[in-house]
Amino acid sequence: MKEITVPTFENLEEQVDKLKEIYGRHSLGDYSIKNSVLFRGQANHKWELESTLERASKQQWTLKRYFQLIKRIRPIIESYYPLPFSQPSDSEVDDWFRNTAKEHGVINIPAYDYLLYLRHHGFPSPFVDWTTSLYIAAGFAFVPESNAEHRVIYMYIETPTGVKGGAVGDPEIAVLGPYVKTHKRHFLQQADYTICFRRTDETIPLERHDKIVANPVNSQDLLWKFILPSSERDPVLRLLASVNINPFSLMPSEENLLATLWLSEVILPYFDWKRHNLKPEA
Repeated sequence: MKEITVPTFENLEEQVDKLKEIYGRHSLGDYSIKNSVLFRGQANHKWELESTLERASKQQWTLKRYFQLIKRIRPIIESYYPLPFSQPSDSEVDDWFRNTAKEHGVINIPAYDYLLYLRHHGFPSPFVDWTTSLYIAAGFAFVPESNAEHRVIYMYIETPTGVKGGAVGDPEIAVLGPYVKTHKRHFLQQADYTICFRRTDETIPLERHDKIVANPVNSQDLLWKFILPSSERDPVLRLLASVNINPFSLMPSEENLLATLWLSEVILPYFDWKRHNLKPEA
């Protein structure tokens, strides 16, 4: 991981554009293929890059144990809120764990739609969520009020050369993909997700992302951590408002509609008064 302190959001945009020129495409025969570039915003640069499951529980989890948990709670959820997601059979799930432990490559995780439903409704998840939009990531970094002196925006490219390798049993990061029928927040946030795990046995032990991104190998799993001063909140919020990125657009709810109205009616006008050394309206 490369840590970079930038003075302004404009400077961040310039650096991101330069990195995309270098790492944003790879060659495949006569073709040039666009790489997936993911971003993640956090309102405090001291927060670690971790899943909500890691934040909520310091136990060592396996993906199989997590699947057992979410299967157990599903009937209770459906007693109140019917879920439009199919439930894979036990044999299908067991086959997936068995095959994933033996094979290297893309993981087509079962019950992906249900897993994302849980993630978007606050249930601790083994996924780290990202967005394909730098500006949506900036929304998550700068819209929340924070006493932190600095905010952070991560930029991640899994396979800059189009090829990914590694030894079976070593920790690896997998990008799970955006194409899934799930909660509309997933699409509003232009979201994608990663999971870090090991293929040591059929339980699929979960690992921390920083085990890999701290020392990337084979030109894969490249991560940049851009640190910006919280004083940039004024120009960033203005930029985001101009493209309709706000609490309500990111996570529609009555609470976030009111938060957006407070932002537009009070916070942004206050920045105007402050910039021009005027007194706020009584």
